[in-house]
Amino acid sequence: YTDGTASILLEPQSTNLVVNSEPTSVENSDLNISYEAFSWSNGFSDCVKFGDNSVERRRRMGVAPALTECTFSVYVIMDDLSKPFASETGTSSGDFYFYLGGVISYAGIKYKDCGGNVWRVSTTRVSSSSAGNYNGVYKSTSQSSKGFRMVGFQLEALPYATSYIPTSGAIATRLADKVTGAGD
Repeated sequence: YTDGTASILLEPQSTNLVVNSEPTSVENSDLNISYEAFSWSNGFSDCVKFGDNSVERRRRMGVAPALTECTFSVYVIMDDLSKPFASETGTSSGDFYFYLGGVISYAGIKYKDCGGNVWRVSTTRVSSSSAGNYNGVYKSTSQSSKGFRMVGFQLEALPYATSYIPTSGAIATRLADKVTGAGD
């Protein structure tokens, strides 16, 4: 909303389709990752730890609705405190890649610097007709040897990422923002 003088950011209703956005133990079909306590500069206290590229690593979560434009986002801090690099050419480059809606998603990766060496990284694509639960973050042996931590996993049926919607054991919906009397 804007009246030409002042502006207010209003977000639509959205649902985080990830059951545990700040996981503390193995779920689904995780592979070669660990869960640990970690103090984030933006307030998180847990993380999923991805190590080097000596083995394939992954965390899959959330069910994307079929044939729907979806956005997957996550907070990342690299072990060496560098900017993360999500593969934009498939699985052979970068630090990790996204699998979204049943397909590797490497086009249009967005990065938001959250301060304190924390980045929110997101990708958007239309899910396949059989998207299922093949959504998440993967690291292949051909990618960089850099390790990293992730938290704040979010999968939304929207063409962009909205503000973080925490979940713990069930998906969660944030209602649309509403403003009344904004001209007063």
